[in-house]
Amino acid sequence: IEYYEKGIAEEDSTEEMIREMRFNVIVSYEKLEDWESARVKLDEYIAAYPDDAQAQKEIDFLKTR
Repeated sequence: IEYYEKGIAEEDSTEEMIREMRFNVIVSYEKLEDWESARVKLDEYIAAYPDDAQAQKEIDFLKTR
């Protein structure tokens, strides 16, 4: 998670890279079973990328946790 966060903050990261890293942060929190942090990051992600179908599936997954 720390490395993804650093990558997101890098000035030379493209928007595509940032989007992928932000999603990977969510998945990382899920793997750690830190459901609350995953939900918070997912809410932020959805606010930035509301049309992401994969993120919508993650919402359904997190509702069961």
